[in-house]
Amino acid sequence: MIRSVKSLLLTKSTCFMPKSPVFFASIAPLRSPIEEDSIPISQIETRVPISILRHKSSSLSLHVSHTIKTFNWDLVKDISFANSVKLYGFSHSIESFAILIGIFSSSKMNLPARCLMKCLIDYNLETHSQFTFFNLPSLLVNLSCGALTLLRAYGALIQALVESDLLQASFQAYQEATKIGIQIGTPLCNFLLYNSIKRHEFDLAKILFQEMKQFGPAPNLHTYTIFLSLYNKSNNFDINEANFILKELEKNGLKPNVVTHGTYIHLLCGAGSSELAWEFLKELKNKKLDFNTQCFNSIILGFCQEGNLIMARTVFDAMKDFDLIPNLHSFNAFNLFNKMELTGLKPDKALYTTLISLYCKIGEMRIAVQLFDRMVELGFEPDIRVYSCLIDGYSKLGFMDRVDVLMKKMVELGFKPNVVTYTCVINGYRKMGDWNKAYEVYNCMINKGIKMDYFACKIFGRKEVSNDHNNEDCEFEENED
Repeated sequence: MIRSVKSLLLTKSTCFMPKSPVFFASIAPLRSPIEEDSIPISQIETRVPISILRHKSSSLSLHVSHTIKTFNWDLVKDISFANSVKLYGFSHSIESFAILIGIFSSSKMNLPARCLMKCLIDYNLETHSQFTFFNLPSLLVNLSCGALTLLRAYGALIQALVESDLLQASFQAYQEATKIGIQIGTPLCNFLLYNSIKRHEFDLAKILFQEMKQFGPAPNLHTYTIFLSLYNKSNNFDINEANFILKELEKNGLKPNVVTHGTYIHLLCGAGSSELAWEFLKELKNKKLDFNTQCFNSIILGFCQEGNLIMARTVFDAMKDFDLIPNLHSFNAFNLFNKMELTGLKPDKALYTTLISLYCKIGEMRIAVQLFDRMVELGFEPDIRVYSCLIDGYSKLGFMDRVDVLMKKMVELGFKPNVVTYTCVINGYRKMGDWNKAYEVYNCMINKGIKMDYFACKIFGRKEVSNDHNNEDCEFEENED
């Protein structure tokens, strides 16, 4: 008798979905890393093992058969590999998953393939099973009866490892693939490069970038633009290195676009070289190269931060000569300081607090810290709100080491972190996937007699919160959504 489909369904957490689509929106949609043509559906159907189709009594085989015929991801998306192994054994389960991964990746349905691969990764981490991350691709290829190639298997594995926050393992998988002669595509290398920088693995990013240049695949425009952003993330900008990258890019026959130019200008301004950025922008105009309003905004903000309001006004007024219209960000810091300058007033503590809060919200921590330092120089004493803004900004970017420094500094100065401060820290550790530290901060907050508010409840996944958003009688569960 066929088992009920419900016996294979698990909770929502068993099906992996990528946490954030930021990369795909800000850089470019990540196309399939596979360069070869997909296998026609007719050929895929003939490659299904007879053993799978003969197991009519198996609910898993029934799911696989229907999925092969219909390409309906909903039929198998909630199947857990661990649960499948318990019900049907390891051999039958791994064979079924190999075929499904092959079917989906061959049809360029990359998300389902990565979700299934994530199930295998989770099983390996939980049980230390019969396969490792590095022999998994060849195992799946051998069991897929031709539906899966090593290139696609490694592509799905590398992406699933990155999305599982196993960056070092994903890089090792990439190196294993190149050792056996598999040419990983440029889009997948860019994905790995971007996430290395995003997670502050700068040495890893530099190694990958150099290997791409030496052994392939050849870096494209996205690769160079992503690598330029490393200097902003690492707070270690070297103008000579950045200029070398731009020259190398053009030497290789690539034409910088508006994103590349904007990234470079942003780096110059962040390093206190707004004058160089302005000259570079004027050079772009003379050469009729790409630029946009954001390039101007970076320079305006840079000059304001350097205290050069005259040049900030000059750049602002020049936008019309470049056939550009200022947007909200163009007026941001410039108008606040400009209006005060015209009336002969000096910025006060409230204005600095507002600006620091603004820049922390948009992730411009270099400017926020410079404003903080200037505020202190002028004799304004930072309060708990200012520190909380800085802590929130660094937490959102994942710089938890700097958050710890700020928290200690607050205590030394006699400030007591409040529920807002603690919530920012907890949320930062949550985004980094470090639930142990998140609960450690939570317990510290509770022990100090500070009750969780509505937003803190949401971080942990509230089961019950009253309508007035108070923090009593709440139960919590982990929720990484």
